[in-house]
Amino acid sequence: MNKYLLILLAAGMLAALSPGLFARGSDGRTDGGPSEVNQKNAGDTGEDGCPEGFRLFEHELLAGDPVCVPENPERVTYLLYPSYIYPFGVNPVGSWGLERDAENYPFIADWIKAGTVDHAMPPNLEVLLKLEPDLMLYDLNRVAEVVDQLPAIAPLVLYDSERSFTWQERHRFNGKVLGQSELAEKQIAVYEERAAQLRGALEADGGGLGERTVSIVRLRGEGVINLLGPWYTSVSVVRDAGFDLPDAVDMTKDQMIANYGNMYNINVAEERIDIVDADVLIVLGSPGGLGAVGGEAQSTEGDAIVAEMMGDPLWRTLDVFQRGRVISKGDYWLQSNILTAHLVIDELAEIFGVRVETANPFIGGKRKR
Repeated sequence: MNKYLLILLAAGMLAALSPGLFARGSDGRTDGGPSEVNQKNAGDTGEDGCPEGFRLFEHELLAGDPVCVPENPERVTYLLYPSYIYPFGVNPVGSWGLERDAENYPFIADWIKAGTVDHAMPPNLEVLLKLEPDLMLYDLNRVAEVVDQLPAIAPLVLYDSERSFTWQERHRFNGKVLGQSELAEKQIAVYEERAAQLRGALEADGGGLGERTVSIVRLRGEGVINLLGPWYTSVSVVRDAGFDLPDAVDMTKDQMIANYGNMYNINVAEERIDIVDADVLIVLGSPGGLGAVGGEAQSTEGDAIVAEMMGDPLWRTLDVFQRGRVISKGDYWLQSNILTAHLVIDELAEIFGVRVETANPFIGGKRKR
């Protein structure tokens, strides 16, 4: 019999023997209490209801009920990318998109590929069992197809990226799951210090930023143009540095949802290309997508998409194009982690010719592509 079918049969038997283990609502919530690990360690629990060596994880962004997690997890699987938990010194045994992640952050490429298996998205259950994780930390929306089977493998922590989930919130969430909340706060404080230094340098150099508008556009190919809103990490850094955004996306999360149906971006029709105009236009070539394609390196196809745009007469009608202030950056500007936040600070400083006193704590200087 096919190994995959055997795994599903085994999961079904576990569900029959331990109904509470798989009892979930449509939103991925368990029916009550920290049940994921206690099934394996019944009778040996502390005041929080968790077995010895585990602690109860509760968080407002948790997509489910409180979960017992290892006090010191050693075999973590994570979605989306390994780089998101690199700052905590945790090298996941399983993740996704390793090629794309390594290209985006070449200064940790060896780390990304050292001991991490690409277990697909959604995770391949057979691969997961072989990896023997002691903690799974996943985006609920990326594992919906297999979410009922996952708790039988290891403690499962789910977050919902469809909520108002800034990179700082995600970083704090990851830090708390991994038992490193204090480190997360210290790292965010360093970012805030560097963002303030950048803003101060820009204000000193330019006498105020009120008239400087920065627009960030993602080009997906085949004419698909996304104007990024303030809930992208790169755009939030632009705001923290004191720049204005284009009027079309200079709004709150609720306003974005009401106007465009999501809080992240606008799909720009070619006849409305004028709404992306700004003092500086940053273009990101990235076809992206999910599955195997989305996990592959993006630069080759992305560069071709940008080159095609640069030769399009339509774009040449924009004032920013005529002033020569169109700048191409990489796919990493789309990621929602602290590594990207620091890289964007570095590159904004380079674009505008100013200096940030405190070095990037992860690479000690500007990124080289």
